[in-house]
Amino acid sequence: GKLSEQEQQEYLQIIHGKSDYMKQLLDDLMMFTLLQSKSYEMELVEVDGYEFFEMLLGDYEQISVDKGFKATTSIQLEKEYLVNPKQLMRVVDNLVSNAWTYTNPGGEISIAAFERDHIPPKWEPLNRHFTNEGLYLIIENSGATLSKEQCQKMFEPLHQLDESRSSVGQRGAGLGLSIAKQIIEKHNGTIEAVPQTNRTAILIWLPTIEERE
Repeated sequence: GKLSEQEQQEYLQIIHGKSDYMKQLLDDLMMFTLLQSKSYEMELVEVDGYEFFEMLLGDYEQISVDKGFKATTSIQLEKEYLVNPKQLMRVVDNLVSNAWTYTNPGGEISIAAFERDHIPPKWEPLNRHFTNEGLYLIIENSGATLSKEQCQKMFEPLHQLDESRSSVGQRGAGLGLSIAKQIIEKHNGTIEAVPQTNRTAILIWLPTIEERE
């Protein structure tokens, strides 16, 4: 009862932030447990690749700019895919949030979705990774250079990158990337981190409907 109004508001903001943090931790733990269950079957629906990923990725460029980053988004898709929209949204949210966390103000965020027959010039240097037909989704951010070992461990449960790399200093339970990996594998796809000088790209591959059959 002796706190000023300003102090009360500061404490309320702290409580609200910690509540959101706990909610996210519980949500991650529940999803991680669900994905571990052998009986869990992820429901997939058929979507037009361009329409779906334009909707899925459409807002991140502007939000990134609003947060003080340079941002680009490109989509070049012609085929159809089987996806779980809600879970893919979770994956992309997690990956873009990580990109925001580990990119310093003024840094670059690049997002792209394309097929092997339509590789944008920007991504030609990664051409050796585009070996299969299907969809490639890339989320790249500028920042520290990661080693191959760091990239391989990134998707292990409870693994966290060095806090000193973060411009924000936020840390979760270390389950987000592991959850993303399991969701992509439920789509019969793959996910990997590609180390580059002063930047890191997360590369997802999803098969076309024909390739799944």
